[in-house]
Amino acid sequence: MKKMLTALAAIVLVLATAHGANRMRITFPGYDGNRETLTNFPVLVVFEDNIGGSGLNLKTNPFLDGDGLDLRFHDEGGFELPYEVEACEPGVSLHAWVKLRTLKFDGSSHVIASWGDPSDCDPKAYSTNGAV
Repeated sequence: MKKMLTALAAIVLVLATAHGANRMRITFPGYDGNRETLTNFPVLVVFEDNIGGSGLNLKTNPFLDGDGLDLRFHDEGGFELPYEVEACEPGVSLHAWVKLRTLKFDGSSHVIASWGDPSDCDPKAYSTNGAV
């Protein structure tokens, strides 16, 4: 049976960074996994205003591209993670499937989401080719 994990209420921090980009740390504390680390595991990440008490505001911290193709995800080691947007309503919400290289059973896994950098807003092949 395939498990599904959604990163709701797991968002820890939203802050502005260089080049006008936004960054957000996302954790996955709800996975107990029977002490099993999962590899190449897709998770659904949901962006909505103030999700998880994050203070996120998609009207003041918008995606540059209406479809969220300027979005990027990186793991703890800085490795860029493939993702695919499932649904996007500009200024309201975005749902993206992100392929984690590893999801640790102890809840210590996290990713950094970033968007809004005008120097990095070209869509990546993985975001539209079904790789996730």
